[in-house]
Amino acid sequence: MRVFKMIACVVLSLSLSAIAQSNKPQEAAKTAEQKKAKEELEKKALALVEEIIKEMSSLRLAENRILVQATLGDLLWKHDEKRARIFFKQSLDQMAEITINNKQELDPLKTYQSNLSNQARDQLRQEVLQIIARRDARLARDFLRNNRQNLRAPGAHPAYDETAAQEINLASQIVATDPKEAFQIAEEHLEKGFQQGLIQLLTKLREKDSQLGDRLADAIMKKLRSVNLSEDHAAASFAFVLLRAALHPDGGNDEEDEPRAPKAATAANLDERMIQELMSMVVNAALTRPTSNPKKKDEDEDEEPGEYLLMELESMIKDVEKYAPARAAALKARIAEINVDEDPEEKKAAEFESVMENGSADALIAAAAKAPDEMRDNLYQQAAMKAFADGNTDKAKQIINEHFSDPDRRDQMIEYLSQQEIWRAAAEGKLEKTRLLLADVAPEQRPAVLTQLAAVIAEKGDKKMAEQVLNEARDMIGGQATNFMELLMLLEIARIYGSIEAAKGFEIIDPIVDHLNALIGAAAVLDGFEFTRHFKDGELMPYLPSIISGMVLMCARNNGLLARGDFERAKATADRFQRSDVRIMARLAIAQGSLSDAPAKETPAFLLRNFYRGSIH
Repeated sequence: MRVFKMIACVVLSLSLSAIAQSNKPQEAAKTAEQKKAKEELEKKALALVEEIIKEMSSLRLAENRILVQATLGDLLWKHDEKRARIFFKQSLDQMAEITINNKQELDPLKTYQSNLSNQARDQLRQEVLQIIARRDARLARDFLRNNRQNLRAPGAHPAYDETAAQEINLASQIVATDPKEAFQIAEEHLEKGFQQGLIQLLTKLREKDSQLGDRLADAIMKKLRSVNLSEDHAAASFAFVLLRAALHPDGGNDEEDEPRAPKAATAANLDERMIQELMSMVVNAALTRPTSNPKKKDEDEDEEPGEYLLMELESMIKDVEKYAPARAAALKARIAEINVDEDPEEKKAAEFESVMENGSADALIAAAAKAPDEMRDNLYQQAAMKAFADGNTDKAKQIINEHFSDPDRRDQMIEYLSQQEIWRAAAEGKLEKTRLLLADVAPEQRPAVLTQLAAVIAEKGDKKMAEQVLNEARDMIGGQATNFMELLMLLEIARIYGSIEAAKGFEIIDPIVDHLNALIGAAAVLDGFEFTRHFKDGELMPYLPSIISGMVLMCARNNGLLARGDFERAKATADRFQRSDVRIMARLAIAQGSLSDAPAKETPAFLLRNFYRGSIH
């Protein structure tokens, strides 16, 4: 019997080995096929780039050329860096030119439209600089420095260096690709003063390169030691924000819990030794301030750094007790001293505000029972939201039903929590729970809920179920959108279909392009008669916040992502756009979708920001 078992084991082992050996050629063939398909897609995309370069000369609007040139430089960087730099330079040169010209043409009355245009140009500049910075951080930084005066906002405070803030923000963006350059930018600006953006940059730098992060943290501490925080408001504010970020990176400070310093310090890039020193600096500065009550100072009089620190530290007493125990008693005494003359009503309100900010659901309920009538509902509402945030929806609804005195407000809060509950279920991919709750959602919101649910299910790998849910969402909307939310949902459904079956995505995108052509034509007829304009020099302005331009760009972008599944079909869809400037943008999106390594689920901030701003205005 043993002999037979041994023979069976040997046969099974040999069989498994044979299966594994037979699978290797299949896997190798599949990998080779995928590589070939990727190379073919790249070849087609680069050929399309050449076509776009020829068509670009037809663009009349400088802002459109700037965006196209910067994007072309980004797409060509890995394939022809020298040529990519030429496009980057052209983009920046034109950016500098329109910056100067637009500065001279500013409307002195600062009308809504002129302000909107200025904001749009600022946004365009930031997007272009971020594109370029990913490839050449120095080139983007040099543009900011060479155009420092022209970039200063009208009426800006002389002491505020907008370009410095933009440079530090730029450094935060390029940490992932060039941490050394980001560190150099941080060092240069630290020598000039305390920019709040350095704190975020410090965090990102430590995550990417711990050694450079340590060096920047040491440099910041050295700089803080060289100033008197009780006399330098910028330094005092910077020190406190850095301290709070180190101790409570999530922004909270629950007084019922022990300080979470060891874990938080790692997240905020400061070790225990630095936190103790920083706490000592801040507390000492707070205690050396004059004993006057800040609430009695004139409104126009600047607040002293010590006063600012004292009031901020009042909510961090437990942190002070841990990191500066020898000074905690003195700090409490000083806080009590300035609170003596405080108005009783203001003092009571401040106490409840502290509970609202830091208290648990039960603590908020207890506080509400003692609160004045005008504050009671707000405290109960905060308690309900706290319970919901903790995952206890039933308790949140119970708090509202038992304690809200206004029936209308009670119904509104119950409805709000029900909506949030289903969105949370969809975001977590809980199919059965989402379906169960769907009946309580307004009909116009159901497609959005199902679309989010489908996206989560598809990401988990269940494409069959994701397709089924997408079909439901699509059927709810019907053949053609009747408003911008339905159009947005159809575009999102098409995008998700792209990861399942590209053909179904194109079935949605093609009629949307025809619909957008009609909307663009209608916008052109109305242009100049509406509060916000959509065209300039005869071309659609995609960098302006408008629903039409936002939808066009999102449609082009989603079609570009579908190109990964069927390049020629995506190209044909882009060519359905009737306006040449829009067609160029749509073709550019195809090249981006084909050459970019970014996953299809990521939506560029430029497109989303434009759309949502436009939906507001």
